[in-house]
Amino acid sequence: MSKRNRASGPADVLTNLTESEVAGVQWLPQELLDDRPLRFFVSYAHSDRKLKDDLLERLHFHLNNHPAFHFELWSDGEIILGQDWFESIKRAMNACDFGLLLVSPRFLSRKFIREHELPWLLSNKPVIPVAIRKLIMNANADLRGLQDRQIFFQDGKAFVQRTTENTKDDFAIDLYNKICAGLSKLG
Repeated sequence: MSKRNRASGPADVLTNLTESEVAGVQWLPQELLDDRPLRFFVSYAHSDRKLKDDLLERLHFHLNNHPAFHFELWSDGEIILGQDWFESIKRAMNACDFGLLLVSPRFLSRKFIREHELPWLLSNKPVIPVAIRKLIMNANADLRGLQDRQIFFQDGKAFVQRTTENTKDDFAIDLYNKICAGLSKLG
């Protein structure tokens, strides 16, 4: 019986919607996460830095208030001057629990992301792709392996399409809730 046929009330419909949003995300067993931060690697195009900073600032407050997990994010801004940046990125990807992919046409067109970050993360870690700019979602676009993954949009809109403080906050809250729904699958 399909999930759609099982839904009998508003709670079931919401559960099924949440399950479809996190479908395909592979989560870590709970015992691996006890007594340590839940680490996530932020992958983004540098030309989207302002959008990344805006979204992560909004998301950060909610993540810090999670009752069971302490989140720790890593982005390339953590690389110390003089360090081997490529080795730093590889170490961070290897150490993370999941990748937060801030997807945009710029993200998909970046050679480093296409050749190094995206293939490795898709093969080795759970990922949460988030549309921060409008995307072409048909056969006319190469989504670089993300075509089979559920990409987070809020009501069909990317983060950049949320233009007021309230709608940007709502986007971050909805994303936080989707992340939490995936975490609930751990226990």
